[in-house]
Amino acid sequence: MFKNSRENKGFIVDMMKKAFAMVLLLLSLWFPTTASCQDHRHPAAHKGYDDNAKTTYSENDVKAFVYQWFAGFDHQVDISFFKKHLPPGKLDMYFPDFPISRLSDFERWYNGVCDNIQWNAHHLSNLNVSGDEKDGFFISLDVNWKAKTYSGESYDMNVHQDWTVKVDKGRNFVIEKHRARVMDK
Repeated sequence: MFKNSRENKGFIVDMMKKAFAMVLLLLSLWFPTTASCQDHRHPAAHKGYDDNAKTTYSENDVKAFVYQWFAGFDHQVDISFFKKHLPPGKLDMYFPDFPISRLSDFERWYNGVCDNIQWNAHHLSNLNVSGDEKDGFFISLDVNWKAKTYSGESYDMNVHQDWTVKVDKGRNFVIEKHRARVMDK
């Protein structure tokens, strides 16, 4: 039927392309494309979805921020990530045995973490958020912190944290107050 293997490969490739196109066509008939909320055919667009609901931070936004904050520690990201979430003036933070009242205190604390911690991970639980963007959000959570130092020490510590978070003019979450206490003692 085919004169050479090259002709055979070409036929197979053409048949695979046609089969793939047919599968896509069938799937598009089976699963119709849904209109996006930006599409004016979508019912929410006709009803004028509430502008505040579109732009005001919700509990889910706050929880996402909390997880990003700890992921930053897990990956020892550049300190600039953290600094944009701290008030430019006086800080009101307390990590176990390390009060932080100025940005320079936070920088010293974080540099100590980076200089001494080879690996660490934060497991969050009991994350609760209350409040709103206007009056501030109140966050309560438990953190299981595991770490290994460059000198070989290992940590496995449970810490309870309470935060007060506001939203600045740049739409950044800013930690106005932070308290952490070890739960294992």
